[in-house]
This record gives sequence, structure tokens and C-alpha cells, in this order.
Amino acid sequence: LKVRLGDVKETAKGHVYLDLRDTKDGTDPKQRLADFAKAPLEKLLEQRRNEGAEEHEPIFVVYKRRAHEDVVISPLY
Repeated sequence: LKVRLGDVKETAKGHVYLDLRDTKDGTDPKQRLADFAKAPLEKLLEQRRNEGAEEHEPIFVVYKRRAHEDVVISPLY
């Protein structure tokens, strides 16, 4: 899931969509999300931005931590 924070867009009517890149058919389509997905996605985007993530960084990540070490955030690919 190589979706970045900057890939999430919103229309003037408030509909959320993803700007997909490098799809298998070679196009870059816009995929609208169901309205019920908007609030949880906004919450996740806010969390990632609070962690310091920038627009070019992935939305979906894995958090790993071993005893006495800092948390490591890795892309979920």
C-alpha cells in the first residue's frame, strides 16, 4: 500500500479520493473513497502528521519496538 499522505485529496463537495500512481495498467486514476471512510482516514492522516510525516511519506506504516529501543516506523509494503 504505497499511498502517501499527499495522495489524499478532497473535492469541493467534500468527497475524498486517492490519486493513485503507477497502477498495473499504467494509468494514474483517481479513486473515490466511500463517505464512511473519510473520518477514520482523516484521523490517521492527523496521527501521521503529528508523528512528523510529510506529504511524500506513506500513510500506512508498521510500528516496531524492541525492549529499551525507540519505536521504528516502517512503510507497510
